[in-house]
Amino acid sequence: MSIVIENCSFVYPSSGIGVHDVNISAEDGELVAVIGSSGSGKTTMLKLVAGFEQANSGRILINGRDVCGVPARLRNVGMVFQSYALFPLMTCAENVAYPLKIRKVPPAERRRKALDMLERVGLAAFADRLPSSMSGGQQQRVALARALGFNPDVLLLDEPLSALDASLRVELRREIRRLQKEQGITALHVTHDQEEALSMADKVALMHQGRLIQIATPQQLYDAPVNRRVAAFVGHANLWDGVVVDADTVRVPFGELRCTCAPYKSGDKVTVLVRPERVMPDPEQTVNVFDGVISNDSFLGAVRRYIFSVGDSGIQGETARRRSFTRVGIAPEAVQLLPFEEA
Repeated sequence: MSIVIENCSFVYPSSGIGVHDVNISAEDGELVAVIGSSGSGKTTMLKLVAGFEQANSGRILINGRDVCGVPARLRNVGMVFQSYALFPLMTCAENVAYPLKIRKVPPAERRRKALDMLERVGLAAFADRLPSSMSGGQQQRVALARALGFNPDVLLLDEPLSALDASLRVELRREIRRLQKEQGITALHVTHDQEEALSMADKVALMHQGRLIQIATPQQLYDAPVNRRVAAFVGHANLWDGVVVDADTVRVPFGELRCTCAPYKSGDKVTVLVRPERVMPDPEQTVNVFDGVISNDSFLGAVRRYIFSVGDSGIQGETARRRSFTRVGIAPEAVQLLPFEEA
C-alpha cells in the first residue's frame, strides 16, 4: 500500500490557516515522518489522510485510490492518537477487538486476533485488564495493537510518544518501527521530536506555515538542507551570514573559511552552515584554524557541547574530549553554502 498526497490544500473556515499545495508520498512499507513547529500544518495533513477533514483541492491516494470525499470510516486507516483514546470501561482485549467488532467479525475470531496483537506488543498477560490499571507506555502499546489489529491499509501516528518519558519513548519508537516493518504497512508519523523522526523514518518531511519545505531521507535532510530554515530546525547548526570572496573562500564574521563556493560567485551573499560535530578541537590541519576561548561548556554525558568564542563571534562545537583547548579547526568539506536568508 502507498500514500500519495498530491497538490493538497485545505484552509480552516474563517481563519486562513491550513496547508497549501503539499506533495508527500510514502511508498509501500515506508514510514514517513512529518515534522515542523506548532502550527506548521503537520497534524492537519494527518487529519486529511484520515478523513477527519476534507481537502479543498488536490488528491489523496491510498494504494492508488483517491479517497478525497470518502468518509473516515470507509478508508480502512489505522490511527494511533497522542492521548491513546482507549475506551476506559473496556478491557485491553476488548479495546483491540473493537474495530473488528465494527466490521462484524465473529466474537471468537476477533478475540483470537486481539490476543494475537497483544502478544505481538508484549501485553498478552494484560488482556483482561482495564486501561486505568496500566502505565502510559502500556496503554500506548494497546492503542498500537488496536490500530494494527484489523489489517488497515495504512497506519497514521499522531505524536504517539509525546506524553511519555524519554527512556520509554526510545523503547516504544523501536517497538513501533519493528511492528511496522513486520507487517509491511505504510505509515505516516507526525511528531515534534526530531530525534524520533530521524531515527525511525525512511523519509522525513519538514513543514512550515502550511507548506512543505523539504522531504528527504533523514541523512539527506541533515547533511543537505535546502535552506537556512531546514538547517536550523533539524539538529544543531552554526549558521553565519557570509560573502563569497573567490572560488574557494567565504568571509564570515570571525574571519575567512576555505571551502568550495560553486555555484556562487565573488560578492554573493550566502548563509554558511557548519554542523557542531564537524568543529575539531586542537586540529592538525593548517587551514580554517581559529584561536579563542571556550565561553560556554555543557557536559551531556557522551558528548560535550560548547561555544568557542573567536572575538565577538561564537562557534558551536560538540566533542567527546574532556580536556580544554584554545584552537578549533573546520575542514573545508564541512562548510556548506546555502542561499542567503536573514537570520
